[in-house]
Amino acid sequence: MGLKKDIQEAFKTSIAGNGDVSEDNLANIKQLATDLETAIEKFIVNQTFTVRKLSATAVGVQGTTAPTTATGANAGGPVASVVAPTAVTVPTLTVEVDETGGVANPKGSVESLTSEVGLDKNKINRDYN
Repeated sequence: MGLKKDIQEAFKTSIAGNGDVSEDNLANIKQLATDLETAIEKFIVNQTFTVRKLSATAVGVQGTTAPTTATGANAGGPVASVVAPTAVTVPTLTVEVDETGGVANPKGSVESLTSEVGLDKNKINRDYN
């Protein structure tokens, strides 16, 4: 239905029960629902939300370095040699934030309180079910 339609239905029910509403009243209800939807949306979009608990893991990555060429010198002048690729592993990294500080990250509590989460006003779902 969506927030606006839910508000309209709530006002219609409160005014007429399950009966019909006059066209004038219906127009007023629709405008009031639109105004309330806008006011609620504006309020929510302008709030700053705090991350209370977060856990995210970046899985370790394995790979190799690219072969490179190194230039050295000998008695006859410069000599180029190929340096073989080397195996590289980036370890798994886990980030935890909890407002109570109950995580392995000693800064988790402070980082939770300084983190912000907000609603993207360009991605509001007005037609939810």
